[in-house]
Amino acid sequence: MSEQPLYQDPQGKMIDRFPNPHEDLDYQIELQAEMFSVLDPESGKPCYANLNFGYFPGEWCVEHPSLALYLLSYRQERMSMEMAIGRIAKDFAEEVDPNQLRLEATFVSRDGIAAKLVVPWPSPDEEEDDEFDQEDLRE
Repeated sequence: MSEQPLYQDPQGKMIDRFPNPHEDLDYQIELQAEMFSVLDPESGKPCYANLNFGYFPGEWCVEHPSLALYLLSYRQERMSMEMAIGRIAKDFAEEVDPNQLRLEATFVSRDGIAAKLVVPWPSPDEEEDDEFDQEDLRE
């Protein structure tokens, strides 16, 4: 019997969803993921962050354990924090299809510099564009 590795290549399809039990209500779900990590592409050292997801569900809600495993899969990935957070926001938006999403990532200070990345979805520019197509998000 072969065991699957704990850390797999992060893929949006790892994020599961379930039907929104209150689709008739306009409400926000807030989730916090502490100590997310990704490896710096240059040094290979881990970069740690606390992630805050705030989303208004549409037809679907995210299944929390699957989101946790998806985030854990980044632990062995070498990529910039900007690349990782952008990819997480896109995967979340693609799989869960929220009415609105805001992902905030606060990275722990390294070398005296802390970073905070904020990804709103749809972006303010996209909200103004009546012809916005979600296919653009997946590119």
